[in-house]
Amino acid sequence: MADTIKVDDQARAASQQFLTILHNQLPQTVQQFQKNADVLSNPAHWDGPKAVQFRADVWPKVSAEFKKMEQMLQELQQAVDKILTNITQAGS
Repeated sequence: MADTIKVDDQARAASQQFLTILHNQLPQTVQQFQKNADVLSNPAHWDGPKAVQFRADVWPKVSAEFKKMEQMLQELQQAVDKILTNITQAGS
């Protein structure tokens, strides 16, 4: 017995929006966050006890997590690309 595969226009549109978010919006948001944190990490722009704490304690930990997140995002992009390609092909 064959499996029924259904892909309608709404699924196609949702998959395209998912890709747009995954490939464009999410990476851009992460880059903007990192760019702003780099400014805050620069004592020429922000200094004082809380700034030192941010540079020494907060940002190094967050930055390391962002690097992990970027790797995971790349892996997710590849997996989702494959799945959505299969969805699109199934609807053809």
